[in-house]
Amino acid sequence: MSNRSFLALASVLLAAPLLSAPLMAQTAHHAKHTVSTDIPWKQIYNDDSVAVSIDPHGTIKHKDGTYTAHLRWAYTSDREIGRGKSYRIMRETRLVDCSTMGTKPISANTYDIKGKLISSFDTKPKDMQYLSWTARKPGSASANVFEGVCQALKKSK
Repeated sequence: MSNRSFLALASVLLAAPLLSAPLMAQTAHHAKHTVSTDIPWKQIYNDDSVAVSIDPHGTIKHKDGTYTAHLRWAYTSDREIGRGKSYRIMRETRLVDCSTMGTKPISANTYDIKGKLISSFDTKPKDMQYLSWTARKPGSASANVFEGVCQALKKSK
């Protein structure tokens, strides 16, 4: 995938409202990190449009204090992703810095209501250094999601 295509897909996924709901057991891989499918995900956020859950057992804490976190977003309605496509569920792996509430996308897969893969992307480890940390507006739904992520991460480790 070219850098331009990656940035376009990443910006669409990052701009989408945060979401979550049940998703059939599927496994997402990134490098040597695997999302657990045989354990319960912990719901960390819920509103009228989305439920967000974290895989507490698949989380990795790094020496610098950041985390690699696996999230599942389930929306109550379809989300447009472009070119006439929409998704209902997103599974993503994200680097999270709870001290600044910043995040970087590692990978994401989007699915329709039936579980069919709609889109995906992976950030190559060597390219992570070029991504900026994304901060959310305090008090926004997305900021509330990542506050929930950090609370769950601090409790699990």
